[in-house]
Amino acid sequence: MDVAAFGSIAYRLTPPDFARLDRVMALGFTILASDANGSDEQIQQHLAARSYPHVVVYHNGVRDGEPRRNLGGWRTVLVGGSFTDKDIRMCADAEAGLAFWNGRSTGTARNVAQLRREGKKVRVASPFAHPRATVSADPLFDALLEDASA
Repeated sequence: MDVAAFGSIAYRLTPPDFARLDRVMALGFTILASDANGSDEQIQQHLAARSYPHVVVYHNGVRDGEPRRNLGGWRTVLVGGSFTDKDIRMCADAEAGLAFWNGRSTGTARNVAQLRREGKKVRVASPFAHPRATVSADPLFDALLEDASA
């Protein structure tokens, strides 16, 4: 399974968030990651620290055709256009999503909405209450991430 893992620039991953990434790795899923800073960089740092090989980094080549960061030297996918275009392609290629949302980022909310519109499972990790939030976790995907032996 290909899982897009992404989040808000201002979001700081917590120990439970890293545990969710560890569960995805334990299941051997391929993680589709962005080359952005913030939580996307933290995701890459975590995966690289564990030498996880099943990662694909999506980027739009703003650094002379190269990703802004590829901390594990993983395979990359160059998507022409804007950062939004890159995110749209990454979510389109994913079978599921793991989002780290600060309750305010429109980019993260847009990615979650795209995944759900396409009928894909998405887990949204967010410690922030947001009264207008319309995205939520998929209980079946949550169960899968809670038990790596499933």
